[in-house]
Amino acid sequence: MPSFKPKSSKKIIVSQKNITTLDSKHKEFIKKFEKDDTIEIPKLKKNKKDIINKLKKKNLKIEKKIKLKDKLKKKKNSKKKKK
Repeated sequence: MPSFKPKSSKKIIVSQKNITTLDSKHKEFIKKFEKDDTIEIPKLKKNKKDIINKLKKKNLKIEKKIKLKDKLKKKKNSKKKKK
């Protein structure tokens, strides 16, 4: 007669906090996208408009214009990354 191994009496403990499922990741990304759409992108648009308005002023020094143009480029790039 063959002898079988007895079953292990150990219980496997699964932590629900550490389990990452597709649904949880999806929810996480959706929240991030909603935050970007409602908060980050409008904020970047407002900053961009402010910079453009400052650039339209005629009495700016060249150094100031260059700095503002650099800021504008950074804002555009960060906006593209958010989309």
